[in-house]
Amino acid sequence: MNIYEKLLNVQIELKAPKGQFNKFGNYKYRSCEDILEALKPVLQKYKLAMYISDEVVDTNGSIKKTVIDSKETTTHEVIGKKYIKAIITLVNIEKPEEVIKNSAFAREEETKKGMDGSQITGASSSYARKYALNGLFAIDDTKDSDITNNGEEENVEDKKMLIEIIVKNITNEELSEFLKNKKIKLLDQANYKDLIVLHDTIMIKKRDKNKKAEDTIEIKEMKNRILKEINHDKLERVLKAYRVSKIEDMSNEQIEQAYYKIFKK
Repeated sequence: MNIYEKLLNVQIELKAPKGQFNKFGNYKYRSCEDILEALKPVLQKYKLAMYISDEVVDTNGSIKKTVIDSKETTTHEVIGKKYIKAIITLVNIEKPEEVIKNSAFAREEETKKGMDGSQITGASSSYARKYALNGLFAIDDTKDSDITNNGEEENVEDKKMLIEIIVKNITNEELSEFLKNKKIKLLDQANYKDLIVLHDTIMIKKRDKNKKAEDTIEIKEMKNRILKEINHDKLERVLKAYRVSKIEDMSNEQIEQAYYKIFKK
């Protein structure tokens, strides 16, 4: 079986019970640990290996808010949010070149009552891992409390600032799509939670776009130096090694490899 056939079988056979209970909300829920415990024997049965990694994603973007009262003027800066990105990697042991990845994000709060910094990060990691597992293995969590609970408390001033940041960074296409999906005419009509998701999605895209542009400039500089500083025969050997006829046909990864072989000896 290929990895997709194996994944389908795992999705069908996996039974992850809700082993946790919240006595205050009177509901059952499953944790990341519950899913992993149920998942391990099924993965072993179909000879699949899985590992999970985390990375911190910082959504850039800020706006300054000036508050004026009878005595003084103060300025506060609202900065971008930090997210924990959990990445699930599934590998077919019988064909290790077959790999499937899935990821999910969880926002890392700056403060949370009764928790220190490491506990906040750990809780965000567990949340992100849980939903990355849900997505990959088709686990339905629609009745879990963290799906049905609105979570974010709406604040008029925070919502206003959030909209200002969104307007400065959103494209016309993204705005039209959001308004159409939410069946509203103005951003003011969106609820606070939807605006948070929209803001963070936009800022992540913007960060990735900026990073890609920076990478492109760096690759261009590498190409120019290769063409300028090595002789024709050496360039021909490089092209032959990568089985291309000209340097423009090389991938960014190949350009980097060639560059460091030539100049970082």
